[in-house]
Amino acid sequence: MANNTTKAEKELNGTEFIAASNGSKRPSVQEELELLRKQRGMATNLKTQLFSNKGALLLDKDAMDKQRQQEQRQKDIDAVIPRGSKSAVALMKAALAASNSSAPATPPPSARKKITLPTPSKSPTVLPLEEFHKTLKSQTQQQTAQKLKALTVLHNPNPSHSTPGNGTLPYYKYDGIDHRGFVFVVHDDYGLMLLHCTRKKKKGDHFQLPGGHVDDVEFKEAAKTYPGDPNKQLLHAAQTGAARELYEETGLDVRSTLTRLRPATLFNSAKDENEKKKGELECMLKHRLYFFLSVTDDDFWIKNIHSETEIKSMKLASPMDKVGSNLMIKLSEEHSGFQFIKDPKVSADLLKSHSKGVGREALLLAMNIAELDNHQDYPTPKKRKE
Repeated sequence: MANNTTKAEKELNGTEFIAASNGSKRPSVQEELELLRKQRGMATNLKTQLFSNKGALLLDKDAMDKQRQQEQRQKDIDAVIPRGSKSAVALMKAALAASNSSAPATPPPSARKKITLPTPSKSPTVLPLEEFHKTLKSQTQQQTAQKLKALTVLHNPNPSHSTPGNGTLPYYKYDGIDHRGFVFVVHDDYGLMLLHCTRKKKKGDHFQLPGGHVDDVEFKEAAKTYPGDPNKQLLHAAQTGAARELYEETGLDVRSTLTRLRPATLFNSAKDENEKKKGELECMLKHRLYFFLSVTDDDFWIKNIHSETEIKSMKLASPMDKVGSNLMIKLSEEHSGFQFIKDPKVSADLLKSHSKGVGREALLLAMNIAELDNHQDYPTPKKRKE
């Protein structure tokens, strides 16, 4: 019987033995289940209490933050003004009241001034279309007349107008007038020297005289040199400008010897007075003044004297044909060559395109005077009476 004991009986006997050894009776299954139910209920109650406390904490978080901010603010105030210091609080209130009393009082709305914008005394005048055009036309005519008056006055005969540095002396009025000075360069053996120009697209290839515009500085210097004489001022300024342009375009330098530039005689008889405008000089035609310059080989660079290296470095040019081939000049960038013309009539034909043909007209006038006086091919310059 003892050997036939089952495993369950052994376990049950062991459990009873343990319980007996502890001095307590082993609980029944029902009691154990009841104990488990109680324990489970206690855990559920504890869990519910924990969750409820957490929700309460979350709900009270904002209130706690506000309370914490108020406490911090009170600490900051206490750091400056101790709590309970009535004198400091009263001082602050007094200062605040004083500042309010010093500020300007805002007037009531009834006492404020009303701002009214000024109304125009007259309404804008609206002209009829025809009257508007008449007024505009009259104004344009007045402006045109003023411009023409400024251009036609060659010099100012009124001594009340003053020249800088010369008191109340008459001076040449050059404002608004484009004066130019040109030179008839005549070689004793080869004739008149003309410059060939190919860099002006509108005019094309053409010949021209050395010369160009007279600058304002040259007029001012002439006014100082010849105070009180407008004609001499104009002549001297044109001589200076022509000598400068001659040097820039050819390298021939007569700037220090202006007396070599002799005024060309274009009008010298009574029948020519109708053609010559009032106030113009005998060498002047349409605000262009012409001078004769008699030259020799000494005024040029000689080809046989200078080496090829010197000629290239100095950019010297020889004539376009064989006439005067040993002579060279220093051409400006706007010119491509030069040529000597023996026949004055051929020279006049070659100058048709230069300066609107005024240079050709001036040369023909000078040739006519020379033919009447001396029967020469080119006129011989006469010395000007100083």
